[in-house]
Amino acid sequence: MNIKKGARLTAAFVLASSLFIHAARADICWEAETIMTNVPHNSNGSSIQRYYLTTSAFRLELDDKKVYILDHNTKKLYTLDPKKKKFSVLDLNNPPWLLAAMLAAVLSPRVVRTGELKTISGYRCRRCGVHVAIFINGECWFSDEVEGCGEFRVLARKMAAAVEHTSLFSWIDITGAFDRVGGFPVYAVYHVWGGTVEMKLIRVEQKSLDPDLFIVPKDYIPGKVRLASKCAN
Repeated sequence: MNIKKGARLTAAFVLASSLFIHAARADICWEAETIMTNVPHNSNGSSIQRYYLTTSAFRLELDDKKVYILDHNTKKLYTLDPKKKKFSVLDLNNPPWLLAAMLAAVLSPRVVRTGELKTISGYRCRRCGVHVAIFINGECWFSDEVEGCGEFRVLARKMAAAVEHTSLFSWIDITGAFDRVGGFPVYAVYHVWGGTVEMKLIRVEQKSLDPDLFIVPKDYIPGKVRLASKCAN
């Protein structure tokens, strides 16, 4: 597998995984730590991701390397490069044929609830087996004790419905996956290409978010921005 293809598949993993990490009817933001070990085309180490969610948009920050903004109404995904101040746009209803074919070939998200319970970071969690793609399998621990979890299903289903109604993801049962998890993700570990990826919830906060977070800054220019970069330092 070459580096370019590896980066694309890493992007698919980041975006697909984030589909299992959405919450709250009111504006909400949260931070998570990702620890990568022996994942091809990525350095070993940890990185911080910041998530921002409203009823109409979603923002994901991968440290200072990449920013993703998803507009639920236009079904467009913006990829921003904060260092070069460039951005690119992907229309989920009109994706490049190669990207659509690749995702259809490798992605097959499935979530299976189990009866296993464990306390993690002070939250009582339930284990779910997660299969993201042919090369990504693992487990995620969800809890209904996390702040904002009571509103999880409301906004999760709304966002899932928006994504499912695009040609790029119409074949994935995202709503069904949300219905099965029944909580906020607190901890996850995935096996990826012979390496491991751990995700740990750090903090959650409910507050009104600045609308400008979900708009491409005016000083950014259109340009070629890779959908993914290495996720750890």
